[in-house]
Amino acid sequence: MLVTCGIIAAAFVVFCGGGATLTYFLYIHGFEEPLTARDRDLLVTAERVESFARAKAREVRFEGVGIRLIPVVIDPALGKARKVRHLDGSRELEYEYKSSGGATSVLGITHIIGVDRSAEAARYGYEGLDFGTSFRLRLENKDISQVERADLWSWGDTSRCIVLYKGDAPIGNIFMGCKGRRYFQLAISGVYFDNAQAIRELLQPFLQKLESYEG
Repeated sequence: MLVTCGIIAAAFVVFCGGGATLTYFLYIHGFEEPLTARDRDLLVTAERVESFARAKAREVRFEGVGIRLIPVVIDPALGKARKVRHLDGSRELEYEYKSSGGATSVLGITHIIGVDRSAEAARYGYEGLDFGTSFRLRLENKDISQVERADLWSWGDTSRCIVLYKGDAPIGNIFMGCKGRRYFQLAISGVYFDNAQAIRELLQPFLQKLESYEG
């Protein structure tokens, strides 16, 4: 009896461990790949956000209409990009930038792009990214609030447009969208947009490229 129970328990452990290992390699663990010129062209980098915000702030029709750029000095070396491929066929492209502060004000950009094996899987990826971001913001930045602004922008099958506030002052945005097998998130701090036309002009070139991107 004891030997039989031991065999069953061992088999159960092996089965669960094998299942967990398989899940890890198929869905979690990724293999980094070199970035192509098309990958880099797709990313919304700190340089692009900063130059776009400055250009819009100079236009008369946008003066005082929800475009604000905290003075920053962009250091391209601070931007980090990576591409990951999973065994299940899904791909992720990620870019992160955060200025070092000090003499320059902090500018933060996180751009995540996912291409999944199916529209259903992409929706799960989108929802997981959305939950993880909201949870992290509440945990790490309790003084930052999120204000939904679906009136400013929407895209694809499902999307979110958020203006981030610290107290009464807007400090950034989160844009998220899912369309077919592709989803993305663009989080910005140090620059904020609450003008619909400016948001469309910022995101449209990227979204047009995303619709045919395969990773």
